Amino acid sequence: MLMICSIIITVIMEASSHSWVINLVGDIKAGLPRMGLTTHQHPDQYYARPMCPLSSLDQCMGLPPPYKPLDESSLRPCRRAGTTGATNMHQRAEVTRGSKLHVSWMGNGHTNSVSDGTCIVFKIAPYAEDPSWENFTVLEKCLPFYHTNVAKDPTSADITIPADTEPGIYTVLYMWSKFDGVYYATCSDIIVH
Repeated sequence: MLMICSIIITVIMEASSHSWVINLVGDIKAGLPRMGLTTHQHPDQYYARPMCPLSSLDQCMGLPPPYKPLDESSLRPCRRAGTTGATNMHQRAEVTRGSKLHVSWMGNGHTNSVSDGTCIVFKIAPYAEDPSWENFTVLEKCLPFYHTNVAKDPTSADITIPADTEPGIYTVLYMWSKFDGVYYATCSDIIVH
């Protein structure tokens, strides 16, 4: 009996602290994140991995432990674990510069006050297969993880693509910090018109 309880607790802990983008809706066309469609029942390793937005893994090792181990891919915002660069999706959201992009992410059980006080950060960079943290500029510094007064799509946000953005392909970076200094992130490529 104790063995079963231990296993259940481990499974809950493994699934309890990650979130990822599930879709994007632009004023022209909807799209998916770089690694495509995923669901809570079938989370990809890419979506569940923690990030280290510092220059070395040693700088992140003293932080509260994430539920998935840090590895070299954690040092790059869009790199899939075990590869040198993220694959590219052709299902890109399209948005007019100066317009809003609606981004939805997996609530993953964190809408029960567990995530109160945590922030969603959005950044943008010109498209690159394997961008670095330094390539990105901030779009939104601290949006709430969930909205208690919204029945439909409570884990989402509308972010404005700056009106002075040159037309082209860009990467939007979603970052959520459940632990101080440890982030979970998703990259999504969009086309700006």
